[in-house]
Amino acid sequence: MDPQISNHAKVRFRQRGITDRTLSYIFKYGKVSRAAHGANKYEIFRKDIGRIVGNLKRDIQLLDKVSSVILIEKDGVILTGYHSD
Repeated sequence: MDPQISNHAKVRFRQRGITDRTLSYIFKYGKVSRAAHGANKYEIFRKDIGRIVGNLKRDIQLLDKVSSVILIEKDGVILTGYHSD
């Protein structure tokens, strides 16, 4: 998700040290629920941090493997894939 950010929110984020990377994690891993007046609330619960960290560790392990994978694509179709090493 890549929502627009109001000027008010930008000011508050700067004041509170909320970075773009923080927002990215909240939108990627957080839960959404209803807030007042039809708005949405996004947050990451402490109880979910262990699961998120586990997923990130698996992603890091996968990155070590994908660096040698090459995909061949033509006209939007993957034709084949192989390891370069």
